[in-house]
Amino acid sequence: MKWLALALASASFGAAAWSDDQTGNWIYFGLLTGDKVSQKLSTSENDYRDYMTVVGYAMGVADMMQVGNIICVPDKTEWGMVEKTIYLHLKEHPEDRALPAIFAIRQALDKPFKCLKRRESQQ
Repeated sequence: MKWLALALASASFGAAAWSDDQTGNWIYFGLLTGDKVSQKLSTSENDYRDYMTVVGYAMGVADMMQVGNIICVPDKTEWGMVEKTIYLHLKEHPEDRALPAIFAIRQALDKPFKCLKRRESQQ
């Protein structure tokens, strides 16, 4: 829940967060844009807004997955680690970019942050 407030605030920056274009591709390219912004390769206000919209959406999805015990992110894990996990998964699995964004994020986070209790109950 620690990310939820930031996620909601970030998602409100752009209308793209609520459009039909919410796919893994939208997440992937939004995070790629964020990398350009963080390296000062882009100073575009639009790039920054697009990145923050994607991050807000991804944070909200990850937070709700935690609430539902779908994933268990350790308490001391910083958002950057989760963000990088999503980005690298989508980079290595381009087929997941065609999925709706919520499912692409789940694909990216399900294995690395699987809940131990859920694992034990499935055995």
